[in-house]
Amino acid sequence: MQLEIPKIISEQHTALEIENFLDDNFCDIISQRIAPLWQDSGIVKHAGPFLMAHTSKIPEYFELAKQFNASLEQIFSNIANPVQMIHDFVFSKTAENVQTCREGDSSYSSCIFRHFAKGQGSPIHKDNASNDAIGCQVSKLKQQISAVLYLTTPQSGGELIIYDKKWSISDEYHRKIEFGYENTVIENSNSYKIKPQKGTLVFFNPKQFHAILPVYGNIPRITLSMFMGHDSNGFHCWA
Repeated sequence: MQLEIPKIISEQHTALEIENFLDDNFCDIISQRIAPLWQDSGIVKHAGPFLMAHTSKIPEYFELAKQFNASLEQIFSNIANPVQMIHDFVFSKTAENVQTCREGDSSYSSCIFRHFAKGQGSPIHKDNASNDAIGCQVSKLKQQISAVLYLTTPQSGGELIIYDKKWSISDEYHRKIEFGYENTVIENSNSYKIKPQKGTLVFFNPKQFHAILPVYGNIPRITLSMFMGHDSNGFHCWA
């Protein structure tokens, strides 16, 4: 049965979870191959540029994206590319074209890998290219969706918490200077918790406030993630 088009997640569901999208052995192989690309942002380690961290230096973002995408092609040259596997899955369920987004002759980063170690998490926030990346091609896309592929299972913690509250302009009064929003924005909101499980692929609406609980234990929370947006030509992905 096809997923709702152009939506991957229907209005009746907070998220779509696909268990065993990858087997444990392949997740381990991906984690090992991506290890040389880890960079420490001072918050969490990551591999690949993130558009929202480069909104004031877009040319630099596209140069980093070009280098990162080339690195991924080399890393996964002799095995299945997990980015393409996600694209293929969406195509198989929607019959819509799926490709990494482009801005003229430049390609966006196809994904980003994140490494949350013991004690690390992410505060309440939202992701909305329509507001946060004005002027970029991705801001014109509709139905923004987040895709997260878990490559490890932490001993405990690291859950993704999704609140049934979408961002509104009045919430900007509660934005923190460094990153994220105060708890005030999700008062009286229900929440949905997703436990990180190796090999599980999750789709959710990033315009809803969400957070990542701190990781506990010595096994990090490693993910591959990307955004997807839709237009008349199908789905376009970026990070």
